[in-house]
Amino acid sequence: MFNIFKKKPKPDLSFLHQAPGPSPWYIIGKELNSSVGILSWMDDDTDKDFAGLSFLKNRKGETLLILDFYCYLNQLDADTLLLWYSNRTDLSITFKLIKLSSLEPIQEIKSKALLLRSTKSILWDDNKTYSTYTISSSVEAGDHKVDFPLEFRVLDELLIVTNNGLSNNWDQMFTAIFVVHPKIGRLIVYPQDWFNSGKYDFGYQWITRAARQPETGIIFGDGIRIAKFELDESCRNVKQFV
Repeated sequence: MFNIFKKKPKPDLSFLHQAPGPSPWYIIGKELNSSVGILSWMDDDTDKDFAGLSFLKNRKGETLLILDFYCYLNQLDADTLLLWYSNRTDLSITFKLIKLSSLEPIQEIKSKALLLRSTKSILWDDNKTYSTYTISSSVEAGDHKVDFPLEFRVLDELLIVTNNGLSNNWDQMFTAIFVVHPKIGRLIVYPQDWFNSGKYDFGYQWITRAARQPETGIIFGDGIRIAKFELDESCRNVKQFV
């Protein structure tokens, strides 16, 4: 007999699970197959000063890069790592291209980690071997032109979740998904109205990542202490939780 109450199968969200998520939650334990060999992201729970920091180490155990909370990473090729993060102080998003072959072992890791924290920096590498570009995150909803430097224009599309937007007050949370097209210099801003006006505990619950389903182009996302979701055609509201 046909079961009219049969549950609808859940969509394959493997593409979302592969999307970049913020450090340290989404990167600890992951490996990079790079031009200089296998590199691994590790934490260190033996020292309270290292809490929340992520360390990129080579097979010798040498630390090449230190990241603080809420950095996103996307390996573009064997030697190039794209990193980005939101800054709630000046309402911006910073992008960095890091050449892995140029990283050298960090000396005096303890003091560098403490300096990173005391200066409220986001990352540390001894050579500062990266290209940097910054865009404003305090932009209104809609379509904008963004002139990325040439070295960033190899990227077709990035979906970026920014949790600062137009406010740096947790009680006035503004979360948006920025769809960035560096190659053609385009930025589309989709405020997440369902979240911003919802009954969520901001600072305890937040959206962490979003990805486009390859077959349909539909945007899905997930977060900390919230369910996975599918956006509707406006990309500003949830069609369904999955």
